[in-house]
Amino acid sequence: MGMPFNYREIELLIPANLKDYFKERVEFFRTNPYQLGKLPYVANDK
Repeated sequence: MGMPFNYREIELLIPANLKDYFKERVEFFRTNPYQLGKLPYVANDK
């Protein structure tokens, strides 16, 4: 489990009705490296 993962292998395992959601999550994580399922990253948080 965890990264790195093979996108193609995972894609084959996902039910068709979840593929859109999966791709949405992948794009989200790729474009928002600090927002891993948490609150948006704030640079001056500390």
